[in-house]
Amino acid sequence: MNNKLQTLRAEIDQIDAQIISLLIDRQAVVGNIAAQKAAQQLPTADPNRESTVIAQLQQLAGGQLPPALIETLYTTIFAHSKAVQTQLRKQQ
Repeated sequence: MNNKLQTLRAEIDQIDAQIISLLIDRQAVVGNIAAQKAAQQLPTADPNRESTVIAQLQQLAGGQLPPALIETLYTTIFAHSKAVQTQLRKQQ
């Protein structure tokens, strides 16, 4: 394997580590959101919010990422977040 490819892969590895760190941070906030929703007797799911966030992120990407990729990624993230919120609310 050439040196340039190794350098590029190392760069991707660093970016992936940052993404994981941000997802961990996001999950911590999800726990706080679950507590707020429980206190306010709000449902776990908020489809309007999810659609709004996806649209905002697609616009933020400015065409540099396919809209379908953003939708797929965030649909998965939201599903996980809702599962975590549901689990946390059951424990309360």
